[in-house]
Parts: sequence; structure tokens; C-alpha cells
Amino acid sequence: MGAVLEIAARTRLCSLADVAAADAVVIAPVFAAWTETGKVDSADLAAAIGPKAKATRRSWPELAAELAASCEPPEVLAVLGAGDIDELLPELQRLIRQR
Repeated sequence: MGAVLEIAARTRLCSLADVAAADAVVIAPVFAAWTETGKVDSADLAAAIGPKAKATRRSWPELAAELAASCEPPEVLAVLGAGDIDELLPELQRLIRQR
């Protein structure tokens, strides 16, 4: 899996074009935020990134299992986010190390 992203709509760490360059992008639920163009959510971000991106509503443990199953060494798995995204990491690390 090329990248896992939770992007807060008001925070621009990189451009959508940069994100779209990943092999795959999974956007976890984000809090809906207002921007100059109105309210934005995970599905909006996935649509803006393009066909390699998908929005998910999975729980952190479910998402960790999906990502660990789809990630093969020596792939890079990037987790970017805010809020409670850190709750994903312990389970994801455990599952990847288990293999």
C-alpha cells in the first residue's frame, strides 16, 4: 500500500497531486471541516485525489488488518494524520511484525 492518509481539510502538508502519485491511497474518516469552498469530508478528498484513492469508514483495527494484509516488503507505508490517527499505529505495527 503506497500511503495511508487522514488529511484535515484545512492542513496542506502536500498537494493532492503529490498524494495522487502514490500507488494507493486510503483516506480514513476525517472530521468534516469548512474550507473556502464549503464542507469537505473523506469521500470528497478521495474524489479529488483520483482513482487510486478510496475513502473508508473502517474502524482502526479493521483498517490496520486491511493495510497489513495488503502491504508486502519492501513497500513504504506512510501514515499521515491528525487527531486519533495514532490509534491505528500500534495494531498496524503488531500485524506487520507478526508476518
